[in-house]
Amino acid sequence: MSISSTSVTLLRRVLDGEETAWSELVHLYGGLVYAWCRSKGIRENDSADILQQVFQVVSQEMTTFRFDDPKTSFRGWLFGIARHKIADHFRQQQRRHERPLDVHDETAEFVGVEADLEDSDARRRQDQAFLIRRACEEIRQFVGDDAYVIIWELCVNRRTAPEVADQLGISADAVRTRKSRILFRLREQFTGLEDFFDHDS
Repeated sequence: MSISSTSVTLLRRVLDGEETAWSELVHLYGGLVYAWCRSKGIRENDSADILQQVFQVVSQEMTTFRFDDPKTSFRGWLFGIARHKIADHFRQQQRRHERPLDVHDETAEFVGVEADLEDSDARRRQDQAFLIRRACEEIRQFVGDDAYVIIWELCVNRRTAPEVADQLGISADAVRTRKSRILFRLREQFTGLEDFFDHDS
């Protein structure tokens, strides 16, 4: 990834068929899908299979995602795809065990699985921390370790600028300035995915 080309955002590069951009997108969000699967008690191998299925759907339907619509969230769109794939997984498991169900039982189970995967504030906070870390990893080599620490401590650990300034041996104003610069860079690079940066930490 070249920071000099950040005017061409990650999603646009994916839509243009750039192979490295697709790898970056999977690196950024793949861990979330895997974690959602594991939180349901799905085994490692099955979780990896579901992850592949989810991103196959993403690849096929990417053009339907309205990343230019401020009301949409890529994470939310991805979550919906993963939720259905996880529900499919449990239905397939049920069929393998050959336990007969009538249509009402199967519908009830499907609804139950979906309900278990509904978003919560705690889940969104966990996902936000994960995404910030992955996004910073993508540009860390260009902004340096101190900038990574500043974003992590302010946006994830919710520390204050003076606290981070003491840790790094710089002024609080310098911390705030560097935070603004790297958030601008991240939003520029990940336009359409920046919902996890939209807060005033």
